[in-house]
Amino acid sequence: MTFLAKFERNFLFGLTRAFAMFFIFTTLVGLLIGGLVVLVNQTGNQSNKVEPQEVIDILKPSLPVENAEPTAVQTPSKPQAKRLPLGLKLPFILQKHFSDPNNMETLINWLSAVPHQQQQTFLDEMAAAVTQAEKEHIAPFDAINTYHELKKEKLAAEEISAAAQKEAWLWYAGAIGSGIVIIALFSLILVLLAIERNTRTDGE
Repeated sequence: MTFLAKFERNFLFGLTRAFAMFFIFTTLVGLLIGGLVVLVNQTGNQSNKVEPQEVIDILKPSLPVENAEPTAVQTPSKPQAKRLPLGLKLPFILQKHFSDPNNMETLINWLSAVPHQQQQTFLDEMAAAVTQAEKEHIAPFDAINTYHELKKEKLAAEEISAAAQKEAWLWYAGAIGSGIVIIALFSLILVLLAIERNTRTDGE
């Protein structure tokens, strides 16, 4: 076996094999870490729940309940009174505040912007905010309007986050595809090296 043949077999083949294994291992680790990062970001999303205390913190100090006027949620007069969508229940504490057809119309408009599966939660959270507001001697309609604004902001933030997560998963899917191609190419190099080594005679 000549010096060049020994150099090629003992050094270049080994170097190429180590280089290929390094890239295969690095690609696998990168895909694993990338998947964990995307998964953690998805599971770590903040809830869109509005706590009653969040509403109170914004409103304090406010007018006493007896001075409150429910004009903020009213809309122009409607000839017919509307009801909540089928399956939704208006909590008892909200019923007196939305007995007016105009206020009910506004509430229905608000609900139309809320995902269907979260509409009852919207009403329940609003009721909790109003309950806490009355305990704190804060105008109920101030609490209702403030809750609506907070909820709207959180729903919008959740929608943006969901879109970002979807984009992240698309990028990760593309990375998986690229990773498979890279692994396949370097695996092919290892196979060719093995074939070359096994087909050579000892005299070469």
